[in-house]
Amino acid sequence: LSMVGFLVSLPSLSWAQDDEPTTSFGSQCFESRSELKNAVETYLLDNSSIHIAETYGWPIGTWCVDQVEDFSGIFRSANALAFNEPLTDWNLTNAVNLDDMFAFNLAFNQPINHFNIGKVTSMKGTFRVAESFNQPLDMWDTSNVQNMDSTFQLALKFDGNISTVRRRHISLFAPFLRPVSPHLSTWPI
Repeated sequence: LSMVGFLVSLPSLSWAQDDEPTTSFGSQCFESRSELKNAVETYLLDNSSIHIAETYGWPIGTWCVDQVEDFSGIFRSANALAFNEPLTDWNLTNAVNLDDMFAFNLAFNQPINHFNIGKVTSMKGTFRVAESFNQPLDMWDTSNVQNMDSTFQLALKFDGNISTVRRRHISLFAPFLRPVSPHLSTWPI
């Protein structure tokens, strides 16, 4: 389906000056990781999918992910290597697993400091080889995280302040930064 057909089929969609849709028109919330992962893959393969737009909304940053607990590997695929869109409306309040969420995504560099990750227990490899990521994460509550193994491994541009990361309960922390961004190599562990 061409973008022209997409616009004709969805007349309630408004467009900003940068040709990005500005309103969401689907409102179904995701209920599981597999449902979200499948929709992300479809979105990345066919950026004009009417089914995805009508069901979940458009663009991806407007999707209702409130009920999803497992975000592991959501953007880890060959199709996601260049993904770099805002996730402005994503609510991760129920998230418990962020393992490899942005791993091997070479382009992603969007603000996600608003993510409420207070229930997250595992962040293994969340930004592993996320080469472009360099956004603040100082608002993240990591007090329940048990595993941060390789969280920023080879995230070479990341130089954010992670001094607020609470480490008292983390059982797998030593490899947290190994091999590490040069900006984080002197951070006391």
